[in-house]
Amino acid sequence: MMLSLDEFAVGGNITDRKVDRRIGKNQMLWDLGLDEIDDEEMVRKKIEDIEDKFNLVMILENFEESLILMRNSLCWDYSDITSLKLNARKSENRTMKESTRLLLREVLRSDYMLYNHFLAIFQQKMTDFGSENMKE
Repeated sequence: MMLSLDEFAVGGNITDRKVDRRIGKNQMLWDLGLDEIDDEEMVRKKIEDIEDKFNLVMILENFEESLILMRNSLCWDYSDITSLKLNARKSENRTMKESTRLLLREVLRSDYMLYNHFLAIFQQKMTDFGSENMKE
């Protein structure tokens, strides 16, 4: 049975990791190797560890800009990134109730910490790179 996002968030299914342990709460941190996703100190340490190991964390909402920053960081030519396809999968138009968004923000607090940390770093990298360079 396929649950809507609202049903998934409200129904509590998101709070427990499935038996096969492939999907569940705070999936990004789980995929990055953190088991203690509800321990805020462990989350902060993991975020620091990730920041130490990765020069660039790409942001999906800024995919094209991420590619340009990656190209610049790796000293690639533009031809190295022009064949990468954005949103290759079929997109699904889903709307989310504000109450669901707020519930998910709380339930997925650790992943929000991770995302917001690297979003701030990404935005600073964009500022440092410059809007004129990005336009080019």
